[in-house]
Amino acid sequence: MSLPTPTSARLQSPGGPSWAEDHPSERPLCMTARKHSTSRCASLERTSIPSGCDDARAMSLLGCIWHRYACSMLAIVYGMLGGTFDPPHFGHLALAQAALDQAGLSEVQFIPTGDPWQKADQYVTEARLRLAMTHLAAAEHARFVVNDVEIHRAGPTYTIDTVESLPGDWVLILGSDAAAGIPTWHRAEDLLEHVDIAVVERPGVTVEDAERAIGKQLRVIEMPPTEISSTDIRAHVAAGHSPRFLVPDAVADFIGTNALYR
Repeated sequence: MSLPTPTSARLQSPGGPSWAEDHPSERPLCMTARKHSTSRCASLERTSIPSGCDDARAMSLLGCIWHRYACSMLAIVYGMLGGTFDPPHFGHLALAQAALDQAGLSEVQFIPTGDPWQKADQYVTEARLRLAMTHLAAAEHARFVVNDVEIHRAGPTYTIDTVESLPGDWVLILGSDAAAGIPTWHRAEDLLEHVDIAVVERPGVTVEDAERAIGKQLRVIEMPPTEISSTDIRAHVAAGHSPRFLVPDAVADFIGTNALYR
């Protein structure tokens, strides 16, 4: 059973009308998740079935109920890969795959930031466009899920708010440089109590450096270094070049169709 295509993922992209467009007042917080993920079940209490909605929608809600029950009975661990994803690229996908392989995760949830407080002084592409690109990037992997919880939460995006809003056990996936900066994050001590952290080592900051900075042992993800960055891709496109082979083809097409980063 497939879920409706999210409105944001269809901006000038193929596909028919979405359930969200047909029933805008009934759109749940987690509707853009591609399967019965934790984010979908977390919003179950806020979801209703409008009159005239087809049976597939009702079955989707039943799936949420089953998912919540199953999660309570099984040791399911979710990976949380957050970021602006402006745009999402092959480096993000490679990190998510390495985390799946090495950190004992059931799935990796890509969580685009809504209002990234660390980039308050920078221009960030509109959230609905970044969310759409993230869906396109993750679409080919059955254990990659896109969670829009931060996109639809008002105010600055803080990871601790996201963690506290989602049930289940979570492993935060970070580079060693980002992990070393956690003490500067909002309610950092609370965050460290709620999640385990898996890191890939970045140039200039070792895993040991990050562990000393936060006072916590980290899970280590081994993977070849990647030189791809969203900042470089935006500059590359702004200079008139194609982002193809830096991002998935569907993302490259979306960037071109929507004239992003020009």
